[in-house]
Amino acid sequence: MNPFRRLPPSSIPLPLIGHLHLLGKQPHHAIFKLYKKYGPVMRLKMGSVEGVVLTGPETLHEAFVANDQLFINRFQRDSRLIWNHGENIATSNGDYNRYVRSIALKSIVPIKIKKMEGAINQEIVGLCDKFAEIAKTGQPIDPIRYIKLCSLNIIFRFLFSKSYPYNIEDKSVSKFVDFIETTFTLAGKAFPSDFLHFIKPLFMKTAVAHQYMDANKKIGDFIETIIDERLEHFSEENEKDPKDILDAYLAEYKAGNITKQGLICIFYDLVLAGVDTSANTVSALLKLVCNRPDIQEGLYDELKALISGNPTLNDKQIAPYTNAVIRETLRRYCVVPLGIPHSASEDCEFKGYFIKKGSQIIQNINGSMLGEEFWDEPLEFKPERFMGEANQHNIARVKFTFGAGPRNCLGTSLAENELFLMVAYLFKRFRFESTTPGELIDDTMFSV
Repeated sequence: MNPFRRLPPSSIPLPLIGHLHLLGKQPHHAIFKLYKKYGPVMRLKMGSVEGVVLTGPETLHEAFVANDQLFINRFQRDSRLIWNHGENIATSNGDYNRYVRSIALKSIVPIKIKKMEGAINQEIVGLCDKFAEIAKTGQPIDPIRYIKLCSLNIIFRFLFSKSYPYNIEDKSVSKFVDFIETTFTLAGKAFPSDFLHFIKPLFMKTAVAHQYMDANKKIGDFIETIIDERLEHFSEENEKDPKDILDAYLAEYKAGNITKQGLICIFYDLVLAGVDTSANTVSALLKLVCNRPDIQEGLYDELKALISGNPTLNDKQIAPYTNAVIRETLRRYCVVPLGIPHSASEDCEFKGYFIKKGSQIIQNINGSMLGEEFWDEPLEFKPERFMGEANQHNIARVKFTFGAGPRNCLGTSLAENELFLMVAYLFKRFRFESTTPGELIDDTMFSV
């Protein structure tokens, strides 16, 4: 690298490992501390890979919206390529990514989500009925797995036109949820072999690598079974009038535009994104309200006063406090704290700093949501920061939790609507209390 170019600030990287030693087990916490020292554009060399961390809503907007082609590519890690071969939807690049992404986007537009509202409601009612059934026994409940199954069913309705009963004892479904959770967590880890290529042969023999690959394979096998079942009965009629997202992709597969492995990897991404993100956000809110009964009372009072029957998507327009609580949960308990890394498509200058082609570009979403430069009392849970005309700009800023620009989360509209309906149903019908004395610990884990 040219030593006379102006690089983003950082500590001096160590030989071989760069700044890897600074990241620890929770990289988003370490990066937040580094951001406080080095600012919104910071160099982070991970092994042999040059990288830049970007922090702050305005900085993210400039990088991914105003200059949307500059960092449009995804950084591709070797550990992921072993599984997806660059044929998935989240980390593929170029024309292929635009093509496979466009197919899904056509099926997740707001008008189609509205048409699926009945199916979403059905799943959430099923979840609530299960909670009510358990509540009658007087036994405590761990709601998280049931919420994940509900999210799984909602995304499966969109993808495959199928769902599963709310029976955690069903080992096949329960294990599938486990595999998703394992993969979601491990996918967020910075595997050393992605940045220290000389240790790759050794690392791929470790327990962590085997656990990650095993979970990937089991999810892939599960999805492949669903694809194969549909292929047996797939017809010309399905091609002309797809009943779900799988039909839309199978038409392209039949035309020779997507491989079988590509299909599996695309649906792997769609399932993973659709299950854990929404479920973890609701889970974070449930923990919060056990510590903050005033928030729970505020939700119940608004929902009871404004919504007479079952909640609908139309009720989003008349429930400002509920919307504000959801947005504040997304901000305060960011589920994907560092996003999915991007890559510089060419040598460039950004905010006066030189960034080398191929550098890993990390969105510090966690820091952008918790920095005191961007938010008043950022560690406090204050839904009112999203209420009223004066705070409309904050609503735009919190959308960065779903990414920004042309590579943002394709299911943003679905996730927002699912979150509203799930929160509205749950807090209109139930009161949540902890069986553990004292405040629940915020144990949010780093994941992608």
